[in-house]
Amino acid sequence: DTDIARGQDTIADDVMKILRSLPYTPKIVLLYFSCMHLVAGCDIHGLMRELDSRLSHTVVIDCYMAPTMRTTITPDAWMRIKLYAALQLRPVDRRSVNIIGNDRPTDKDSELVRIIRENGFILRDITLCKSYDEYMDMASSFLNITYLPSAAEAGKSLLFGKHLRLRCSFDADTIAEELGSLCDALGVPCPDFTDGRWSAEAALTKVSGVLGGRAVAIDYTAVSRPFDLALALVRHDVNVRWIIADGTGEDIPEFYALKAAAPDIQVISAVHADMIGFVGDPDVLAIGQKAAYYLCTDNFVDIVAGGGLFGFTGVVKLCAMIEDAHFNKKDRMSLIRRKGFGLPSPFKQ
Repeated sequence: DTDIARGQDTIADDVMKILRSLPYTPKIVLLYFSCMHLVAGCDIHGLMRELDSRLSHTVVIDCYMAPTMRTTITPDAWMRIKLYAALQLRPVDRRSVNIIGNDRPTDKDSELVRIIRENGFILRDITLCKSYDEYMDMASSFLNITYLPSAAEAGKSLLFGKHLRLRCSFDADTIAEELGSLCDALGVPCPDFTDGRWSAEAALTKVSGVLGGRAVAIDYTAVSRPFDLALALVRHDVNVRWIIADGTGEDIPEFYALKAAAPDIQVISAVHADMIGFVGDPDVLAIGQKAAYYLCTDNFVDIVAGGGLFGFTGVVKLCAMIEDAHFNKKDRMSLIRRKGFGLPSPFKQ
């Protein structure tokens, strides 16, 4: 192909053409390369130098969507690293804290956010930035917090601030432990979480009664620790029947605890070829879009990557979402984008 042969020059010219068509000059351009560019031998470093010479007022960042070429971390984790590649070192502000790697704000009612703000710290997050200057101010923070596993590498890669990796758990003891680690990192007294524990316990007990034995399916796109969530629900007598996950993540201990507590739960892989013919169950309640898709149910919690929930308040709010999904159906067709065009569709059931 002529374009592939020209490669570097074509991409540079096309990028310039797009930028000239805009009514403004962007501060940052994220340029994504696929497996095809790498296989074809595109001189990416040369291309970046070419664009840098043409764009004196714009930072160009090389990003990669090349899952077939990866040998270490996922394209998703790479993307979260590259989101902060333009940050430049600044004097450290001991009252400034970052949450790193999220694509939606952390729930403002969460203990995580409240501890930060109520102790007088400035909370910075790319999802809260309204200007380029606010984004650049993130480089002054002394602490970089991550709680999504896919964001951990981004937190570790930053050249400024200390990295604090928290677990986004649904277990009361783990939540308290993580919030204690946050307080230690901030150098502030740890509050009493008795009320939070009680509220989370009451919410889990209530949702169990509301469901009344109804089968539940959980998928790994809904929460970052699906086995952790399943274990918390099973311990409160919720009938978790399916977990859709391609493997365990950081919740390996919870996987083994769940295996012992509820050995009949089926763990199925979303990417397995047999899922094309998976027989759904419209009566099930799904937590996550993939679970709703494969189980063919309109009663589902429409949440991705935890939805910004964290801590005891996160447990309470997720339980409220589960209750709502139990009583109210959603329009699965409009909420879930179908990717497998031409394949048998669960929407027909």
